[in-house]
Amino acid sequence: MYNEYHINAESFVGMILPYNWQEIADYLNYEIDNDEAEYSDELTKTVWENYWNGKYEDAPKAVSSESTSYELLEALDNAYVWNERFIAPVFEELCERTGINSSSYEDYDSLFNALKEIIFG
Repeated sequence: MYNEYHINAESFVGMILPYNWQEIADYLNYEIDNDEAEYSDELTKTVWENYWNGKYEDAPKAVSSESTSYELLEALDNAYVWNERFIAPVFEELCERTGINSSSYEDYDSLFNALKEIIFG
């Protein structure tokens, strides 16, 4: 259930929207919903700042075009399934950086292995 104090795409204004913004928002909204404090702008701000200051060790890391190739590959490796929303744009970013034609690979597993080989040598 979304409420006015939840994190959404507009919450990332002024920064590059992470490919996995929805995963981050889900995590932070869970924190907001399960906090004992009343919903408020202050609670949302605190949860937001705690995230960006690294206070949630199990939170998903932001993955964006500013991430290193290693960080992007790590995000793919840590994905639960290949159909998560951020997977396709991360693969596209890595293919662009490495010059790989993604259509030359039959599935994400083989593409991932090729990217891993190129990035790690």
